[in-house]
Amino acid sequence: MINDILGIMTEHFGMALNQESADFSRFITHLRYFIVRQLNREVLSFKDQQFLYDVLSERYPVSFQCALKIKEAMEQQRGFVITPDEMVYLMIHIERVTSRTATD
Repeated sequence: MINDILGIMTEHFGMALNQESADFSRFITHLRYFIVRQLNREVLSFKDQQFLYDVLSERYPVSFQCALKIKEAMEQQRGFVITPDEMVYLMIHIERVTSRTATD
């Protein structure tokens, strides 16, 4: 599943991710916990999630579109239910790993 997500990101951004970076390592850790939560049907929630979702989707539109592609693929292929809360974390991590890769 992690490779599927990384493939979506590589295709979406048209670049290889820097797998040696600390941001990439944190992103992989996030994906592992994300997948475990999905498999266990655990719901992640925090205060003001809709506000953060709205702000981040406007601030990072390319990362938001990538997160949507991942969401659609995981929902269709794996039956996951990806909440706005999960999308917030996904957008943050995608933005971090791709923006730093782009400037490395």
